[in-house]
This record gives sequence, structure tokens and C-alpha cells, in this order.
Amino acid sequence: MTAQVQEGLQELLALWRSLGLGPVEKNIVLALLLGLAFFVVVLVVERATRTRGTEYRSKDFLFDGVYWVWYRSGLNYLWFIALIFPSLEYPIPWLDQQLLRPYPIAVQALLFFLVSDFYVYWAHRAMHRFAPLWAIHTAHHAPERLTFASSARFHPIEIALFYIGSYLLVRLSGSDPLAWMPVLVFMEIMLQAQHTNIPWRLGPFYRILVTPTFHRFHHSRDPAHFDHNFGGVLSLWDHLFGTALPQRGPWPTALGVEGVRHDTLWSTLAHPLRLALRRRGRHAAAAAPGVVVERT
Repeated sequence: MTAQVQEGLQELLALWRSLGLGPVEKNIVLALLLGLAFFVVVLVVERATRTRGTEYRSKDFLFDGVYWVWYRSGLNYLWFIALIFPSLEYPIPWLDQQLLRPYPIAVQALLFFLVSDFYVYWAHRAMHRFAPLWAIHTAHHAPERLTFASSARFHPIEIALFYIGSYLLVRLSGSDPLAWMPVLVFMEIMLQAQHTNIPWRLGPFYRILVTPTFHRFHHSRDPAHFDHNFGGVLSLWDHLFGTALPQRGPWPTALGVEGVRHDTLWSTLAHPLRLALRRRGRHAAAAAPGVVVERT
């Protein structure tokens, strides 16, 4: 049986090489295959939990899918790395503190994860607190239906800010790539799972991990749910800093931002910029999202 599996894998690798794809094309194909695999797994679980709806037949899912391929294929990295790559070649004394380098790989990974998730929590709160940042963040909150691919619908400006923060953390920590790379992959997988329609609360772990149920309240239109559940992977931060909603209440069905609907792919990019330039939008999450009253 093992020999047959190895032979099958070798045939697949030979087929893959025979396609003659370049690096960019390979990344696109891999992103599509990864998305398809995740899609199948999520569909099976959502069907088993009877939460599958019409999300995958919506325009929101189409737009989410485009963002998925763009970000997961690594195409967005090309321009970003072109901007910062020169700085990677030179030491920056004030930045290269090597704070975690003395520790074993496992300890580095754990500490880097905790610091990174703490950063994500506060960066997310800032996105909801300051009007220009909230305007950019509406690209992620506008969908009225969530799917695993919604985890990729972020405006390029927000992604760039996240990259800069992650880059600074990597440089400051001095962590071995074997420590920080698996952490970032794990955080990405968790982000995708949180945007599914799987109604798992995970019992007592609800106070520690961000589940799809926990995060769905964050996307709710109900004003009672605003300014809550900001955690990236750990809901622990929300419980520590008083932004966690109680573990009760019905599953939110009204999602998105009141008055904001993106009818074209271009509008998902352009409309948040127009809001930011006008300095309109929700200055604080406690304000009604209806202040944004434009259909695009």
C-alpha cells in the first residue's frame, strides 16, 4: 500500500512538472487547489451541522474568491517585497533586538504567537476606533454573507499595514523562521475557519479561542454587538480587556454594515478610499454604522 501511495505521488509530481508553469502560474494554481480543498472540507462540516445556506451562490462569495486567489497565491507579496526587500539586506540596530533568539525554537514560537495575536487584537480595535482606518476596514465588514473566503477580503491598504506590523515583530524578535513561519500559517488557518458558518462554541475553550460563533457576532449589524469580539486567534484578550460578548444569544443573521453594499469588485477597493478621504464612517464602533449611506 505504501509503495502504491509513493508511486501515485511521484506520478502527480511528474504531471505537475510537465505543465511547464512559471512561478506565478504555479502559485495561482496552488491557491485555487488550496481554496477548493478548504471549500470541500467546510461544505462537508456545514452540511453536517445544517448551517449551509445560500452563501456560496452570492456575489459576496465571488468577490471573496477573487481576494482569496490574490492574497493566497502570493501575488500581493510581489509589490510589497519590492518595497521592503532592500531593508532586509542591511542591519537596523534599533530594530534588530534579537529578543527571542536566545530561547529554544518551541519557546520562540509560543512567545511570537502570543505577541503577534496581542498585536492583532489592538490593531483590530484601532481599525474600529479611528474613522480613516474604519473606512478602509469596511471592505472586510461589508459582506452580508460570510464564507471561509471572507477571511481574505481585506483592502490592500489594511493588508500593507498588517505586513508592516508583522515585519517589525519579526525583526524585533529575531525569531528563527522555523518559529515564526508556522505561527503565521496557523493564524491564517484559524482566520479562515472563523469566517465559516460552523456553529461551534467549543465549550469552555470559547473563553480562550476565537470560534466561528464568537467572530460572527463581530460581523453583526446589531448595535448591541458593536465594539466587541476583536480577537484574532485568542478570545482571551477580549475577556481580559472587557470587549467579549457574553456566551449566549441567538446566532446573528443580519451581517454587514448598514447602508454599505459593494455591487462591483472595483467598489470594494474604491469605496473605502472615498470614505477615508471624506473622513466619514464610524469613528467609534459604538456609533451607528448607518452613518455610511452609500451604495456602490
